[in-house]
Amino acid sequence: VRWRHQGSVVSPADFIPLAEESGLIVPIGHWILTRACYFAKSLVDAGYTDIVVAVNVSPRQFSHPQFVESVVNILVETNLPTKNLELEITEGIIMHKEAETLGVLHELKSLGLQLSIDDFGTGYSSLSYLKRFPVDKLKIDQSFIMDCHNNDEDKVLVKTIVALGKSLGLSLIAEGVEEKEHVDFLTEIDCDEIQGYWYSRPLEADKLVEFLEESS
Repeated sequence: VRWRHQGSVVSPADFIPLAEESGLIVPIGHWILTRACYFAKSLVDAGYTDIVVAVNVSPRQFSHPQFVESVVNILVETNLPTKNLELEITEGIIMHKEAETLGVLHELKSLGLQLSIDDFGTGYSSLSYLKRFPVDKLKIDQSFIMDCHNNDEDKVLVKTIVALGKSLGLSLIAEGVEEKEHVDFLTEIDCDEIQGYWYSRPLEADKLVEFLEESS
């Protein structure tokens, strides 16, 4: 998501924290999820039936009493198959009010959508929640990926996260993949997916459709 303001583009790194602080992230997050699901449905209708669109969920949005209800309503409104939607949450969400969080995650999981932990390894990492919480995927933070082809410590950390996830039956996706060396290393250690400029920079909706057509 980008904010276009007076001819320039404001980064989400600038406005999302302010939206979190003010509470505006709840209606903004609802709008983002709705638009993402409509777009995902258009891709499914165009024949990309296996595509999964991942949407970040903010802590404040996740903790809203009507969050699960809003997700259900959006899926009904957009008619998007739940298997084509993934919700990304942070470790901070999981560590806050664990019992309530566990209940919400199970409700979301029962809908048939996918759940991933974003920026894994940078927050309040507690291995105990990985076996109790119904998540499908770990996203390895880009701070570990950027220099993993040069830095032995980063290399060991990434290998460890991949091995941990695999042992628990989780999928792994590496963020911030930009270099061929990144791809080669992640392929070697059997990381499932990659995300980053190696594939493409962020694209507008119509440009993404063109990208998919050309790639296929």
